[in-house]
Amino acid sequence: MPSIPDPRPPSPAHGVQRLLRRLRGILGDPRLALLSGAVALGILILTITEVLVREETGLAMRHAERRTEALTRVLRDHVAADLVLAETVLQRLGAEMPRDHKPLQEERLARMVEAIPGAAGPYALVGRSGKPLWSSGTFQIPAAVMAEHLAAHARAAASDVVRLHIGAARAGPTPGIWIADLSLRIVDGHGAILGLVFGVLDMARYQRAHLDLNLGDNSVLRLLQPDGRVVVRVTAGEISAGQSPGDDVWAATALLMHGGCRTGPKVLSGVDLVSSYCLLRAYPLMASINVSRNAVLADLRITATRYHAMAFALLVLLASGTLALLIMLNRQQATQRALHRSESRFRALNALGSDWYWERDAEGRLTFISSQFSKLSGYPTDELLGTTRWNSSFMTPVGFDWTEHKATLANHALFRNLVVRYISPQGAVGYGSVSGEPVFDEDGNFKGYRGVGNNITGEIVLRQRLRMQHDVMRLLSRATDVGVALREAIEVICRTMEWQWGAHRHLEQETLMMTCREHWLAPGVSADAFVALTLQPKLFNTMAGPVTLALRENRIFWLSDHEKISSRRGEVARAAGFRSVVAVPVPSGHGNRDMLEFFSARVEAPDQTLLDTLEAIGQELGQFMDRTEARQVSEQLERERRHLLDRLQLQLNHMPIACFLQDRNFHIDYCNPAAERIFGYAAAELQGRDIVDFLVPESERVAVWERRAKVKAGEHNVIATNGNVTRDGRTIV
Repeated sequence: MPSIPDPRPPSPAHGVQRLLRRLRGILGDPRLALLSGAVALGILILTITEVLVREETGLAMRHAERRTEALTRVLRDHVAADLVLAETVLQRLGAEMPRDHKPLQEERLARMVEAIPGAAGPYALVGRSGKPLWSSGTFQIPAAVMAEHLAAHARAAASDVVRLHIGAARAGPTPGIWIADLSLRIVDGHGAILGLVFGVLDMARYQRAHLDLNLGDNSVLRLLQPDGRVVVRVTAGEISAGQSPGDDVWAATALLMHGGCRTGPKVLSGVDLVSSYCLLRAYPLMASINVSRNAVLADLRITATRYHAMAFALLVLLASGTLALLIMLNRQQATQRALHRSESRFRALNALGSDWYWERDAEGRLTFISSQFSKLSGYPTDELLGTTRWNSSFMTPVGFDWTEHKATLANHALFRNLVVRYISPQGAVGYGSVSGEPVFDEDGNFKGYRGVGNNITGEIVLRQRLRMQHDVMRLLSRATDVGVALREAIEVICRTMEWQWGAHRHLEQETLMMTCREHWLAPGVSADAFVALTLQPKLFNTMAGPVTLALRENRIFWLSDHEKISSRRGEVARAAGFRSVVAVPVPSGHGNRDMLEFFSARVEAPDQTLLDTLEAIGQELGQFMDRTEARQVSEQLERERRHLLDRLQLQLNHMPIACFLQDRNFHIDYCNPAAERIFGYAAAELQGRDIVDFLVPESERVAVWERRAKVKAGEHNVIATNGNVTRDGRTIV
């Protein structure tokens, strides 16, 4: 009979219900949840990338500021030492300034200059009006320089500030040489200026300091007067000076409030810099180092590019994975709809590949199980019938508890892939995956469950062992401390194997004392007496104990049931509920002196996969201990080597005797500052040249060549004295 359509229009309430059902269907669609999660994860990836880039930028800038300030402090101390030496020389020369119409002792001044260590000069004495009184060598002071120094001392005398004045650097008489004029005013007992003592400071020292401090091509080293006027500006390739006061004036007053140094970002001539200023407390001078911010962040740009590339790759993977999952969800939903329409419960049961079949009644008691399970578990079928899963002493759940399973059974719901662990009477551990469905009679009354089980021992054991070994290898790859690494490795092994105790035992070769270093006890386990006894050092006994046997035979020792050992520690272990024990050697470059021990509350027998895994972990731990020890020894040797080199460099730089280092062809590789002062040549001029060509008189060169021939022939202790010629033609011995 055909249906008659309802002539009444649908009510508004009916339309609202249909809309709500459709909305619930959309919100319950897993595809929407998948897309929402993918979008949120993509935003999180981008956010984390930007945060990492900003943190790296901040770390790089802070490191650059600390390094720049440290180098500026080194420069300040270096300049202060030069000025102290120069001021000392000027004071001694100033003491000879004529007073009370006494004549000037020029010969005495000349001898004094020659006698003062490090007083290379030149020097000059001038009167209060600027009239030259005496000078060493051919020292000529330009009129502008003289006027500037006289005016500066006149101002300084009125304010009673420091007596030493440093002028801006200028080109010296020798081409390519820059010097800074120093002057010290000489006053009488009433404070009136009698005259000035002039000296010079070689600016080439600070170009060498630029190289020694490894500042780089984009860095600038400067010495400034308190008003910001540049005394000297040194880069990797040039020296300049004499600029007008600029935007560095702010540093003079700021330094007084920051402990003598101030460091931070700064813009100079339109360039972003990391600048550091340090004030010389005893002198009217500031030391400054400026490093380009772009140079500091050059390497960081590569890192930021890598971060962004990684983020892009992750986003591509996320998009690809989301698309693949959407396709799989669509296919899965289509498959589920087809199964719900076409498959019956028996056909679904037969479709399951299984190792055994089982049936249980409405109370959960086992009524039937195939013989395959008895072969796998080692328990006869008669002992299994009538028991429930939660009352079986040899079976435990994995990844869930029996309370959840009981709730599923109470709801007469289908369950799949329930993973359980079972231990055979011999201690062998097995794993099974159990699936089941409820059974009803013709009247719909619940009769119990039936289902199948699969032996997944090989899969679980392999995955478990691989995960355990991977976790140990991963923590060793990022660990730096042996104790922490061993403790974490012990915890990983115990948690993976569900063992209750793990410890690192160490044998002291000198005293034969066995100690316990790192250990781990599972939470909730009460074993205070066992732990206290284990932590006590004891004399190594070569005849007893799993650890002793494993050390002696250099192999893994496994005891399935600790009750077989009669010892004080065995009794305490049994009181704590421990049954099986395993000892794993940790071989290292020092032999067999380290061991890992583990205790379990279960009676367990090992399998070959586990033994191989534990052996590999023990070897990796031993190699990690060797690598860590070797790295620590290497770091200590490197620190000692650097310390000796620093001491040698310091001695060479400050010794008053000229020192030359020559290669096998007698070409100069190095000369110290004293050699530059004595012979009048810069280090760059001497580099790679033969000392005989310009320092040895022609009359003595044959003797020098003969001594060199003896040295090349292998003769030792070739000692002789010869004259040397300085740059200005003087002969010295």
